[in-house]
Parts: sequence; structure tokens; C-alpha cells
Amino acid sequence: MDKNKNFRWDNFIFNLLIAEGGGFLSSLLSGNIGEKYSNLARPDFSAPGFIFPIVWVILYFLLALSNSLILNDKQANKLYFMGLLINFLWPIFFFGLELRLFAFFWLLFLILLNIIIARRFFKESFVAGFLTLIYILWLIYAGYLNFGVWLLNK
Repeated sequence: MDKNKNFRWDNFIFNLLIAEGGGFLSSLLSGNIGEKYSNLARPDFSAPGFIFPIVWVILYFLLALSNSLILNDKQANKLYFMGLLINFLWPIFFFGLELRLFAFFWLLFLILLNIIIARRFFKESFVAGFLTLIYILWLIYAGYLNFGVWLLNK
């Protein structure tokens, strides 16, 4: 049951600008991600390149919403922003610097951190915890792709 019914639009807009802006900046700093992705050997069940920007815009929206529902746990909010920073760096490691194995372990750390975040979010808001689980599922899929790309392109 959600304990916090004090959703604030200003908080949501702030969270949305940070999440979406960070994702956009990260992709710019990583180089031409679409072209780099299309030139990689990819494992089975890889999504076409055009799917990723769509999914990330949606995920960043959901993440911003989830953190906006957590107003009473400042430590959880700090962990959330730490997770965004770690997420911000992943494409730079994977695409920009081509450190694919390092990026895989970085992603595992991000998954672990978001499991911790989800547990804390669930204590305040079922919706916030559930939205974080959606993100974790995507990160697991990204981990599969990351490891597969590393194996096929080393």
C-alpha cells in the first residue's frame, strides 16, 4: 500500500528533466550509438537499434515517476540519483570507450543497486517499487546483450 499520497508535479518535472537530460547527454558523449550498434555482431534475441531510444525515453519517464513517489526516504532518493549516474556512464563505457567487458560488470553493479532501490521504494510505494522492477528487467536484458556482444566481438 502506498504510504505517500503527496505527489508533487514540480518534483516529477525535476526528476524527469534529470533522467531524460542525462540519458540524452550520455548518448551524445558516447558517439553515434545507432551506427556502432548496427556494426556489432549481436546475440540472438537482439532488438533492432531503433527500439532502444524509444524504450529508454519510456524507462526514464517511469524512473522519474517512481522517484517522485518517494518523498519520505531521502536515502532511497540518493541511491536513485547514484543509479542514474551509473546508468549515465554505461553507454560511454560500452559504446564510447568500447570497454565491453568492464561495461558488463558495471551493469551488474547497476542491477544490484536497483534491486536495493526497488526494495526501499516498495516500502514507500508499491507503484514506485513496481516501476523500478520494470527497469531492472530491462537492465537484465541489457546485460544479456552486453555480454553477448562482448563474446561475439572480442
